[in-house]
Amino acid sequence: MFRKALFIVLVSLSLTSCMTLADYDFSAINYSLYEQNYEDAYNLVEADKKILYGDKGQVLYDLDRGILSHYGKEYLRSNEELSGAEQGIYDLYATSVTQTINSFLMNDTVVDYSGEVYEDIYTNLFMALNYIHLDDMEDAFVEIRRFDNKLKFASEKYVDLIAAANEENMANGGSPVEIPSIEFHNSALARYISMILYRSTGKLDSALVDKKYIDSAFLTQKKLYDFPKPKTIEEELQIPASKARLNVIAFSGRSPIKREEIIRLIFSEDLYYKVAFPVMEKQYSGITSIDVMVTPLDNNNVPIESDLQKISMEKIESIENIAIDTFAQKQTLLYTKAIARSLSKTVGSSLLGYAASETGSGILSVLQLVSLFAIEATERADVRTSRFFPGAAWVTGITLDPGEYRVTVQYKNRSGKIVSSETEDLIVEKNSLNIVESVCLK
Repeated sequence: MFRKALFIVLVSLSLTSCMTLADYDFSAINYSLYEQNYEDAYNLVEADKKILYGDKGQVLYDLDRGILSHYGKEYLRSNEELSGAEQGIYDLYATSVTQTINSFLMNDTVVDYSGEVYEDIYTNLFMALNYIHLDDMEDAFVEIRRFDNKLKFASEKYVDLIAAANEENMANGGSPVEIPSIEFHNSALARYISMILYRSTGKLDSALVDKKYIDSAFLTQKKLYDFPKPKTIEEELQIPASKARLNVIAFSGRSPIKREEIIRLIFSEDLYYKVAFPVMEKQYSGITSIDVMVTPLDNNNVPIESDLQKISMEKIESIENIAIDTFAQKQTLLYTKAIARSLSKTVGSSLLGYAASETGSGILSVLQLVSLFAIEATERADVRTSRFFPGAAWVTGITLDPGEYRVTVQYKNRSGKIVSSETEDLIVEKNSLNIVESVCLK
């Protein structure tokens, strides 16, 4: 009776344990992000580094700082931080076998955070944008190529680890889990940036190849690109010799976050089975359209309002769709490991219960209760993930006479209300990459 009562108490307490996962209040950081005060958000992350990242979150720390630095136009600092994150991801993947064994014993939170596939590959894309803003086109091309090379191997990253987890699972009486395929193999955003880079350097044949890859991305990955291909792409390689091209790239919303999902099966007071694994979910964004206002400036830097032009931006990439797609294999790995781990613990607990009932040993009964508590306490899902990558990317372009312009990017909600705007003055030149980048994480 004592065992049964204590067991029920333990299970009842565990049902509310998930509330402790959201113990950090992100409201101050979110407020800074919504106010587009990225340096303030950066400082808040720095101040709470130990709480947010602990001893196992160096990669996540570098990712978050690198993205916030990019938004804050600290491009050199961003490259240093994102490069650190990239190196950390590489190093941890090389040592993943040892850490995988440790996570079989406890849970996935005991290992160093090694980044998600989409975080790894988009790190290079944001580094490419950093180099563009630093007027270093050669290194921008390097990052685009590194992005593409990583993407080619994304679908193979977790195959061997899933197979190893399946073997462990079957050794404990479980069934193998099917390895899901990854649809993402071609990024329209990366190809778009590469295309306008090539165009700005006069390599139109290479730019045309990128344009064809953009077409292919929308044709072959319809679940990821579930929106029309931007019409502006057709104009990008048709610039009259006397004209210049202005390109605008905007990011909106926030990338998905993870939550813990738990499966519990209670066969008897002596046999208790629990699996905890992460599920990636999209975050709500109120941004449904983005407009760009382009106004020429006179010699006194005063806008010539009569010549204002307004163009609408078009979505080119759903980073949130890609994040969920590329997480599928890792989620399967984590789920398979969780099953194998829980089966192993449950078998051990049930053996203690059987021995206790056969011998009448109070010590064995206590040990079984301890094992049941350990199953509940140690089966935790790893819900760590970067919180600052955008959810979507938008593009547009406009052909102009060379000169100085004021560019305003307006973010609107479903009712057409402007919820945020950014303004930048720049000189638009012929045969050059004239680019404005904007972000709104609402």
